[in-house]
Amino acid sequence: MTPKNLTRQLNINSMLIIIFFLFSQTVYGAAIIIDHNCTDIGQIPVTWLNEAKNNLHIVYQHTSHGSQLVTGMNALKNYPAFGTKFEWTDNGLNGLDFDDYGISGCQDLSQGDSIDGYGVTPWVTATRNLLNNTSNYHVNIVIWSWCSINGHNIQRYLDNMEILISEYSQGGTNSRAATHPVKFIFMTGHAQGQGEGGFIYSANQQIRQHCINNERILFDFADIESYDPNGIYYYNRPMWDDLDYNSTRANNWGQEWCAANTGSEIEMLTTGANVAGYNGCSSCAHSGGAGTEETINCVLKGRAAWWMFARLAGWNEEGGDNTPPSRDNGRPNQDLPAGTTSATLSLTTNESAICRYSTIAETEFALMDSSFSDIEATTHSTEITGLENDQIYTYYCRCRDSEGNINIDDYEISFYINSQEDANDDENEDESDDENDDEDGWEISGCYISIIASFFHQ
Repeated sequence: MTPKNLTRQLNINSMLIIIFFLFSQTVYGAAIIIDHNCTDIGQIPVTWLNEAKNNLHIVYQHTSHGSQLVTGMNALKNYPAFGTKFEWTDNGLNGLDFDDYGISGCQDLSQGDSIDGYGVTPWVTATRNLLNNTSNYHVNIVIWSWCSINGHNIQRYLDNMEILISEYSQGGTNSRAATHPVKFIFMTGHAQGQGEGGFIYSANQQIRQHCINNERILFDFADIESYDPNGIYYYNRPMWDDLDYNSTRANNWGQEWCAANTGSEIEMLTTGANVAGYNGCSSCAHSGGAGTEETINCVLKGRAAWWMFARLAGWNEEGGDNTPPSRDNGRPNQDLPAGTTSATLSLTTNESAICRYSTIAETEFALMDSSFSDIEATTHSTEITGLENDQIYTYYCRCRDSEGNINIDDYEISFYINSQEDANDDENEDESDDENDDEDGWEISGCYISIIASFFHQ
């Protein structure tokens, strides 16, 4: 196949290539706070659940209280009406890749609240050991959970989370960050009957404010258990980690809510009542035995976890624009003559956006180091230099609109610079055409002269 034909074939195949390459999006803009407002899983588009399954590779380390999140995820996975919608496996072979107890070297944040010989907390060292192993370069989400947060050094926690972010997240100092960046999830600690005047509430507030100020991602463990599905707040009554509330612990909001909402999806997920082939949520650590109403604590955290996964995959739950820019009119779209050393690379988008490009396929937008412009526009162009004869040039383009929606596929612009041999062939073809034109011209002229001569001869 000649270079010209190869270029044409590449252009034809480009749309097919786009179909098969799907990649996770980076979340831009404000902090992502996953709290009690994030448990209505019916709002999550299936598309974004699938994106999470396809693109997220999560490691989660915890002890008993942290297992509440996983128990809730299991309830969703096993609920017959959901089918495989919320499927996950430890190795990622089916559904979401969620490596439970995935980090060795430290049990949880509470037991790792100290400084080790490396000048950081043990859980930072354990995370580094995991992420520095090239066999774990697929990991792109790290979650650590507290056991009890009571009395722990919250500033130390925040500082050490920021150490990991500075090393392994986008733009981080560790070498893997350039091609395999990682997102880190902050977490608050569970209730222990202190109310809003106690240490735990202040600690959780400190973590929340840090995440808001620094645009971080927070799974607000404490907030999720502090509200029933109707939005009634219990933490200040006070409340405990099994959903008991009031100073004598005479009430339990899980029991009360389920009794008042029999037949609802959340109640059936919790108790399994009247659900064929499902016995309810399994035993929820510190919050009820299998199928009891208190296990709603785990159910809600599992639902919030999937909300978070969809957000990390790129879903915008605000209900606004969730569609990335469409791209068209890529140029150059034809072979360029020999001797061309520069060309204008351009495309258009259907909305204002910032577009970037790479010479490497499948590069995430955040990792593309070449930009058309840093200004949002619908027409995008840049000058490409250093072009040489007899070469095919291919550029992979992705764009981000003002809502933070990012293309997760490549838009390919490919062209060929003719060789000098092609140029000579074209020149010879032109000379041949000129000679034929001259011969045809003489024939016509001779005929014309002959006719004139005949006319005068008569």
